[in-house]
Amino acid sequence: MGGRLRKLLSGFRGDSSHCTRARLAMLMFAGSISLFACDLLNQTPIIREGGFAAKQAPLSLATPDSVVKMLVYIFDRHTPETARQFADLLAPGYVYRYDDPTDQNQLELDRASEIRVYENIFRNFETISAEFIVESRWTEYGSAMTYPAGTTTRYISERHPNENWTVLQVIGDMEFSNTDEQARIVGYRVFQRFELGFRFASATPDSTWQLASWTDRESLISARITHGE
Repeated sequence: MGGRLRKLLSGFRGDSSHCTRARLAMLMFAGSISLFACDLLNQTPIIREGGFAAKQAPLSLATPDSVVKMLVYIFDRHTPETARQFADLLAPGYVYRYDDPTDQNQLELDRASEIRVYENIFRNFETISAEFIVESRWTEYGSAMTYPAGTTTRYISERHPNENWTVLQVIGDMEFSNTDEQARIVGYRVFQRFELGFRFASATPDSTWQLASWTDRESLISARITHGE
């Protein structure tokens, strides 16, 4: 683990009552689990109406929503094969960012690092579940593209000047668990707001959408639930 990553990891040890995806990402980047960086939780999943909870892969990736459904399918299976499918979902130049306005820590991972994180996650956990509720969506215009007069800077990006992206703001409810020696189900829960950026991969044979960016926003839970003790 590099010095910068170690510094980031130690910086996230302030409030251990809840888990963010960034904390879990840093643990999995190293390929091991540290009990000090994030609480061991045994959570009861939240059942919500209108969320993506697909148990089958979508027939195509023709919309950003179908990519989200594919993410849910991949997390549910979490096999070496679906790890490769996860990698295929990520666009060239993909970036993950931790940008919680309530937390001064920051983290950024490139495509290769994100793939490594999820390969380790899939190896380390017996059960993974995910659900995403779409709160809102918008077009993020490339700064060199034509956009409507009066468009605010929030919806204009210099990161992809020659492309327009679709952004979904979602609430993610994700759980990662194992069964311990006492037959208790223990693990991590991430209940957090994310912004997922999608680009249209027109160069691919089937013209699919790909995940171009994943930005963590504020965590929405701060609770410890113990089950089976």
